[in-house]
Amino acid sequence: MASQVASGSFQGAVAVHDAKSGKETTRTPGDGGYGQSQFAFHPNGKVLASGDHRRTVRLWAIPGGKVLKRLRGHRRSVIEDLAFSADGELLASADEADVRVWNVRTGKAIGVARIGTYCVAFSPDGKRLAVGGNGEAWILDIGRWRSRRSERRRCRRGLAARGDRRSSDDDAPRSCSPIC
Repeated sequence: MASQVASGSFQGAVAVHDAKSGKETTRTPGDGGYGQSQFAFHPNGKVLASGDHRRTVRLWAIPGGKVLKRLRGHRRSVIEDLAFSADGELLASADEADVRVWNVRTGKAIGVARIGTYCVAFSPDGKRLAVGGNGEAWILDIGRWRSRRSERRRCRRGLAARGDRRSSDDDAPRSCSPIC
């Protein structure tokens, strides 16, 4: 897979360039506003996820620029971060109110955490999702989301915190792993 770089405009256009040569390989038309602000490449390099200012995540065919799917459901205006799992089956998206994990094949959300965050990253095995923002880090157990239950783990400043908070969307006990 060649190294690629993506950029977006305030008019909604997306451009993909070969990182080595600088040559543009894909350009999508703008839609008149609501710029594309966050990007993540699928591990196979043939799909680009973009997040925009109208709470939509798009999956684009690379090269070509055809929209494959539109993922909707975020509650705030700007998608803050995107990340694919290493196997490419899942995509995480974050805004100031939610973290959503999507099944890439179906385009359906498999789980939502009501955590405002600015960054997301999958563990190498794809079973956990690290999320962070506002001085806090969380570890989400994605395997339990697949079974429609979630366990949320919270860490503060890299130190383990136990049983300090409960959430309305899950009743699992809190503990932090060394991954924080």
